[in-house]
Amino acid sequence: MLAQSHQRCCSRTGMMQQAIWHMVREENPNIYQLAKLPFDELKERPLKIRGLEARDFEDAFEKIRSPITRTDIDQYEEWNRNFGE
Repeated sequence: MLAQSHQRCCSRTGMMQQAIWHMVREENPNIYQLAKLPFDELKERPLKIRGLEARDFEDAFEKIRSPITRTDIDQYEEWNRNFGE
């Protein structure tokens, strides 16, 4: 639920893309070496993924300038605690 709230609120700022990129890099530490492979070989290798977590957004928040503040995130987390799944 928190990830969905962040997605709706941050889609224009790039925070969601940055959070996804953080998750992909963390799950696939060799991603830059994979990028050097020929396409035919690359398409045979599965990309490891997992669900987005709050720490992905925290990393994204530190890396990009966003109009969203820590207070905004705290409000979404409070809303999630009260009304989320």
